[in-house]
Amino acid sequence: MLISRKPRGARPKNQRRRLASDQLLQKALRWHEIMEQALPIEIDVRSVKALLDAETLPLLLDCREQEEYDMVCIQGTRHIPMNEIPNRIAELDEFRSQQIVVHCHLGGRSLQVVQWLRSQGFDHAQNMTGGIDAWTIEIEPGLPRY
Repeated sequence: MLISRKPRGARPKNQRRRLASDQLLQKALRWHEIMEQALPIEIDVRSVKALLDAETLPLLLDCREQEEYDMVCIQGTRHIPMNEIPNRIAELDEFRSQQIVVHCHLGGRSLQVVQWLRSQGFDHAQNMTGGIDAWTIEIEPGLPRY
């Protein structure tokens, strides 16, 4: 008579299935987290225009100085100058888990703002490449350039 003995450390089949399903669930949740944070740091003006037209962009943030904003602005933007953002961060809290596109004149300052926002937990912040200058060339040529 042969006695079938389970190998040492072997788990029952149903427990192995449960572990496999738990591991699969964990992998799926991790993949979902990665995908949620996978927005590229930059977005082009045509994509921003498409988001605005579809009314799916929660916030377009202009981080230029007041004098620049007074010269030309994109309709519907929220204006907070770059140097005021740390003190006015509470105004952005409602957008913490939503897409925020930041722009300046050419894209340099707004990229710094996006990097800072991401470090503060605004994982969906993006820089509008080329800034309002690219916007006035590609999207609204009638707007003044400076």
